[in-house]
Amino acid sequence: MLFTEWNMDDALAVRYEEGVEDGIEKGIEKGLRKGLERGLEKGRLEGEQKGEKKGMYKGEQKIIELLKSGKSPEEIIREYDKL
Repeated sequence: MLFTEWNMDDALAVRYEEGVEDGIEKGIEKGLRKGLERGLEKGRLEGEQKGEKKGMYKGEQKIIELLKSGKSPEEIIREYDKL
C-alpha cells in the first residue's frame, strides 16, 4: 500500500495552480468571444458602408442616365424613387 503524507501547503499550492489554469482558460474564452463579437460588428459596419456607397453609385448612375435622356426634374424624381 502506498502512503503519502498530506501537506496543507502542497494542497494550497495545487489548488492555486488549478485556479490559475481555470482563470486563464476562462480569460481566453471570454477574449475570443469578445474578439469575435467585435469582428462581426466591424464586418457588418464595413459591409453596410460599402453597400451604401455602391447604392449611391448606382443611384448617381441612374440620375445621369435620366438627365441625358432629357427627362424633367419631376420625372427624374419619380424614376429615382422607384429604385
